[in-house]
Amino acid sequence: MIIDCHVHLLAEKGYSGALIRECDQLGIDKVCLLAGPEAFSFWGSRMANNDELEKVYNEFPDRIYPFAFFRSGVHAPEQVDRLRERGFVGLKFTWATRRWST
Repeated sequence: MIIDCHVHLLAEKGYSGALIRECDQLGIDKVCLLAGPEAFSFWGSRMANNDELEKVYNEFPDRIYPFAFFRSGVHAPEQVDRLRERGFVGLKFTWATRRWST
């Protein structure tokens, strides 16, 4: 089994279907698909949010490991449990609100 472990989902019509077709051509079985902050964009398209990723996951559940966007220090820790209940299996962390130290 081949898994692409870091793929950003863009909020662009037809993107998810094109992604799956490209994976088929490349022999990629599954992708870890990441939601992100809507303010972030690639090639002029914004990243999909958690709700949009959840819809794509429900369309292709056998091909996607959905990773929710989570901002530590902004989102409540309890949200992790709610995201898991929605089917997310991982988290995408960006933009820490404080410096982490030991």
